[in-house]
Amino acid sequence: MHLEEVGKDITISEIKDKGSKISLLFDNGEKAKVYRATYIEFNLNPGVTLNQEAINEINSFDEKEEIIEYLKGLIAKRPYNEAELLKKCISKFKNYNNVSKAISELKSYHLIDDQDYIENYMDYFDRNNYGKYFIINFFKNNGLKEELIEKLEFCDENELKKARNYFDSIKNKYVSGNFAKQKKKIYDLMLRRGFSIENILEVLNDLKINQTAELERLKKDYRKVKMKYFVTNDSGVDANSKIISKLINKGYNLEDINTIIEEDNDFGEAEEILND
Repeated sequence: MHLEEVGKDITISEIKDKGSKISLLFDNGEKAKVYRATYIEFNLNPGVTLNQEAINEINSFDEKEEIIEYLKGLIAKRPYNEAELLKKCISKFKNYNNVSKAISELKSYHLIDDQDYIENYMDYFDRNNYGKYFIINFFKNNGLKEELIEKLEFCDENELKKARNYFDSIKNKYVSGNFAKQKKKIYDLMLRRGFSIENILEVLNDLKINQTAELERLKKDYRKVKMKYFVTNDSGVDANSKIISKLINKGYNLEDINTIIEEDNDFGEAEEILND
């Protein structure tokens, strides 16, 4: 309603039904709109006289109805828990008492239900392969009560199944890197997705190395490192030791590195013989 201080009693002279709201016209020329629930609660028909105390009560009740409509609009867009809605409403309306009343009313109709909120999100997280620790942190960060979080149940078999499904969806995204980099990328992604280290390591066993592709990547990186070394080489520094160290840091196998270096050295010696 939001009528200001009127200083004297005012009488409703006319009403107009505007759908979700009722328009009130007073004998002093003032106008106001109230929610239908407010109109019914206070029987705001023509001829009803209101003093300032009644106006204050109507204003407060109508603000509660406004908060309820705001909450319904939020809930219609996506699931919210009680803490999230409380935070949003306090920020917008400031009046904690009316916000609390509005939330309590919607809870009584089960329009705000933290258990439903959990079930909705748990279904989403399971369908989209999120792990246990991501889920727990999500609920904590969104203000869900600790006692509800403690009641969450996670099936070991289902967690491993989700880990395998997620692994299958990302395992081919990093094949351009060497095997060690590929494993590290996948490990980090799965960790951020909330899976346990045990489950991550188990599914990573399914990642098979393509030895031919790995050696080709090693040869390519070897040539790059070798070229860089010879450009920046300081006298007295062992070339092979520095090259080997850099390639190991890139995740390559020492035995493969030595094989590539030996092949390169054999090729170099053959070239010298031919040139002679």
